[in-house]
Amino acid sequence: GGWETDAVEDSSNAADEANDVGDVPSDTVIDDDTLQDYATLAAEIEELEGKIDQAAADEDYDTATELEEKADSLRSKINSLGHSPEQMAQAIKDRATNSSENESPNNILDESILDKYASLR
Repeated sequence: GGWETDAVEDSSNAADEANDVGDVPSDTVIDDDTLQDYATLAAEIEELEGKIDQAAADEDYDTATELEEKADSLRSKINSLGHSPEQMAQAIKDRATNSSENESPNNILDESILDKYASLR
């Protein structure tokens, strides 16, 4: 079905778009609250995508469509934060680089989730 094709197309762009993150100016400053909002929204999108995949696998296309609409709404909220996903990813990487080697940033998404979200735009 069409759902499987969409998933393949999305993942095929992930590597290309992940490489774009390095092109974002490193002087972009994003406050912690905005990064936390981004991380929360991106995690919710990730969860919805799993449910979308399951609904499509079960051929429950009405549910899959409903879930996709919710995910699109969350993507719009991310876009309304005032920074691109690439800028958010760069800010998270910068914070991780600046933090102590023994400490990991709290409530920050790992690169695989960021890359996946970037491929969904």
